[in-house]
Amino acid sequence: MTADHDIDLTALAELLVRARQARLDGISVNEAARRAAHLSGGRFSANTWRAAERGDRAVLTKASRVATMALVLSEAGTLDNITCEHLERVGAREAAEIFRRHVSADEDVTVPVSLGREPLGVEDLPKDLRAWLEGAIAELRRLPGDRRDHEEMAAALTAQTIAMYEMHVTQMRVLGKR
Repeated sequence: MTADHDIDLTALAELLVRARQARLDGISVNEAARRAAHLSGGRFSANTWRAAERGDRAVLTKASRVATMALVLSEAGTLDNITCEHLERVGAREAAEIFRRHVSADEDVTVPVSLGREPLGVEDLPKDLRAWLEGAIAELRRLPGDRRDHEEMAAALTAQTIAMYEMHVTQMRVLGKR
């Protein structure tokens, strides 16, 4: 539980739903949860996101979880679909403070993280990581199986590598704002 005993759970849940639905990219619950997991170090599921949008007390009274959702929905403060003021109005003051700390720190920092914008590609990876990925894909292609299987495995490995790199960069960005 947080110190925010007067959180209006229904209003907070509605705020989160409206903020997600207001985005032009039409972010799904699954994608929002995936981004929240990256931002929070891997502990955020689509079921957790859905529970928050239903007004689940166990989810909505954890300030860090609500702040993470707000950071995802607002593109780390670059959109105004959800703000510190919105969170404060529904009584989520601790979440608003966490959110404020992350969006008001050095806003001039440029980080190659997609968060719904242009997705990262292999060319965005550091040279050594790109070389490792190319070697791993070459090794996959030498395994028994047909070309389609190899391409599917290579695509999955590439996506996982990019996602892990993106998560690492995001975590370093968040930690650097403290």
